[in-house]
Amino acid sequence: MTKDNHNILPATEEKMITVRSMFDSIAVDYEKLNSYMTFGMDRGWRKKLLEHLGAKPNSTVLDVGCGTGDLIRELQKRNIKAIGIDLSFNMIKQNRALGNIVQGIAEQLPFRDDSLDGLVSGFSLRNFVNLKDFFKECYRVVKPGGRIALLDIAEPRLPVIKEVHDLWFKKCVPAIGGILSDKKAYSYLPASTVYLPDRQTLLSMLNEQGFLGSGHKQLFFGTVQILDATVPVFKH
Repeated sequence: MTKDNHNILPATEEKMITVRSMFDSIAVDYEKLNSYMTFGMDRGWRKKLLEHLGAKPNSTVLDVGCGTGDLIRELQKRNIKAIGIDLSFNMIKQNRALGNIVQGIAEQLPFRDDSLDGLVSGFSLRNFVNLKDFFKECYRVVKPGGRIALLDIAEPRLPVIKEVHDLWFKKCVPAIGGILSDKKAYSYLPASTVYLPDRQTLLSMLNEQGFLGSGHKQLFFGTVQILDATVPVFKH
């Protein structure tokens, strides 16, 4: 954690409580501001995520960190039985999707072993306390042969792109968020990229858990990333 982020990012033992409180505070305007600050591109990224998932109609898919339900609604448009879980109760209250949505944490999913056809998560990985435990839970609850697809922000590699991205994401977003919502929360969101391991580490974590065909794709000049993987048919 850098010195600049020291006062923004909570320590590990405080992270879950801090993140839950933060999202509770910005829930009312969160989806609208997300769209504004990505110029509406977040909708396209979620559609791309579901292409990587490849779930069939009538399958059951869990959205972890479902927030206000934008991914769930996209799943439902494809005739997929979508269910959701989120840490923030206020985010769940703002959820306009029809379906079963529960409050809970990513590292202890309240679902039976091999009970889901697929699992997705959109822009939530960096908010989880322990990614290894989350990947372990993904592996446990998804059926053999099922898929996971995970979407989050990323740090671009090209210097020019990184400079522009940092100006917008780390300077403008907190300023706009402070005017329209909660400055502390919208300062946390850009700073929280430090919680994400690099591409190779993420892929290694998935492979070590037992997933097959783990893949990584960058979108929009490397500022957004998708991870996907398959649960082996013989996983036990």
